[in-house]
Amino acid sequence: MEDIQKIKCSSKKHENIEANTYCTKCEKFMCKKCEIIHTDFFDSTHSSFLIKSNDFDNIQLLKDKNINEINDPKVIEENIKYLEDFSNNLKEINNNFKNELKKINNKKEDLEINIQKVFTKIRNELNKVEDAYLNEINNKYDKINLDKKIKGNEILLNKIKLVLNNKINQNDLLIKECQNIDIINKEIENFDKLFDIEIPEEKYINNIIEKIQNLHLTKEYIFDSSIIKNDFKKQKMIDNWIKEKLDTNNIKYELLYKMTENGSKPADFHNCCDNKGATLTIIETKNKNIFGGFTPLNWNTNSRQCYDEHKRTFLFSMNLMKKYEMFNRQKIAIICDNNYGPSFGNGQCNYSYSYFDNRDRYYAYCDITLENSLLKGCIRAGKESNFFEYENLELTQGKGESEIFDTKEIEVFRVISNN
Repeated sequence: MEDIQKIKCSSKKHENIEANTYCTKCEKFMCKKCEIIHTDFFDSTHSSFLIKSNDFDNIQLLKDKNINEINDPKVIEENIKYLEDFSNNLKEINNNFKNELKKINNKKEDLEINIQKVFTKIRNELNKVEDAYLNEINNKYDKINLDKKIKGNEILLNKIKLVLNNKINQNDLLIKECQNIDIINKEIENFDKLFDIEIPEEKYINNIIEKIQNLHLTKEYIFDSSIIKNDFKKQKMIDNWIKEKLDTNNIKYELLYKMTENGSKPADFHNCCDNKGATLTIIETKNKNIFGGFTPLNWNTNSRQCYDEHKRTFLFSMNLMKKYEMFNRQKIAIICDNNYGPSFGNGQCNYSYSYFDNRDRYYAYCDITLENSLLKGCIRAGKESNFFEYENLELTQGKGESEIFDTKEIEVFRVISNN
């Protein structure tokens, strides 16, 4: 047996490094690096074959011991039991895989059939519209019936030629026919007008083509919103507005809060959204109005009223595809009070009547207010509004200073700039 200190690692890469362990099963000496790799590759039962350097003199003895243990009937029985159990589990796992594969294949077939139905319907409608235009053109062409008129003129020419060649008197009937030809010739000027068929303008056609081209983008969204329902065009518009405010072209969105999943109390909103930096809020009402706001400011219950000195906070309407900028940078951008959900605008806090619970209370009149319960909200276009023109409640297509709305869903996304 070699001197223990001189036994080196069996790996060619580490042949100059002293061995720390020996595996009687692999029959390899290992340095510390190789031992770590060895441990990662094999399960815990393999560790029983490892011998540390201080037992290198007993390698043969330990190898014999391991062989005896392997040949032990009890060990063999345990190994067989393990393999049987593993085999049964593997069969069950494989059956589950087969069932899942069957479901996936069925879903794939259903998707293919549904896609074919959709596009067959589109093609059929396009064919109907095309046929309608072509039929209109053919009907107007048939109405002109120039072939018949040309043939009639040729017959008349032959009659005139016959009369002139035979030097017979022109009869009144022939002259009358010639006069009729003069009338018909005047109609030629109006033939072009018959073909003044109005077809859709190029701009309208391009809009339809763009929608068709974007059909395959229904799952390629910028942020995963159930409110905007992955409408790429609308999401792209909001994304561009935010990029302009943050002066960056590299933004990611992370869903922080969803009212129907995380709760409808102000505390639920603050637990999910406080101190997360810039956020995008989208609100959907039960009347199908969709609006919201972006702010680079932190939602923080320790800061009741927050000012945006750089005027980067803005509100928007998805129904009108419109953005609302701050009128005055000195006015309040958001309200962060723990009694409020995501509320935007110049919150004038007074002890006054609250529309939410029909009583006098300390109340903040914001441009968009979500207070007490987020299931109800209020928009206000008052004289102190920071985003809306006075008495112009565009977000809900209304007029006046204020209006209550019933909330269907609220989503708040964290806006992460990667610049």
